[in-house]
Amino acid sequence: MGAFDYLVTLLSFVYALALTHLLTSITELVRARDRVRFSWVQALWMTNALLLLLLNWLQQYANRAVHRWTVLNVTITFAFAVLQYFACSFVSPPVPERGPVDLQAFHDREKLTYLTAYALMGVLAPVSNWYEWQLTHQAGLHEFLVQQLPAVPGFAIIALAMFVKQRRVEVTLAALSMGLLAIFGAEGTGDLI
Repeated sequence: MGAFDYLVTLLSFVYALALTHLLTSITELVRARDRVRFSWVQALWMTNALLLLLLNWLQQYANRAVHRWTVLNVTITFAFAVLQYFACSFVSPPVPERGPVDLQAFHDREKLTYLTAYALMGVLAPVSNWYEWQLTHQAGLHEFLVQQLPAVPGFAIIALAMFVKQRRVEVTLAALSMGLLAIFGAEGTGDLI
């Protein structure tokens, strides 16, 4: 078993736990649907967490090109997976056995928590990409920097979403984030499928 195989096994556990949080919460919300006050913005951020989890898991396949693993890039890669876990767990509302489940109130109360995890991933991703680029040099510096540009609008959307309080704007930002993830996913995973 090589270093990459060893690392990806650990990351798989973290991603599986993150996915478990999302799917369990969705299952409980469906079962309690008579008591749930639905929220589009919350549903979109939960969907974003699921899409981001899938894309980040698929992106691990690209890490097979890293031939030299150091404690630093293992730590950065693991930290990114942990942030992904927190984004998924924080965005997943708990469903009590009794009483109403107000997803809008949950969003209003917890959005800073889960959007902070998203934002921290947005900060750590270029650092991780830079370090991996230093190890692989699969592209020139200019090409590498151009490849990082799509992350800028996504980070701006997350930063804005943290402070906006108008519901329509919140829904729009969450939908824009989903659109960017879909575009990034279609472009970034083309060589995998």
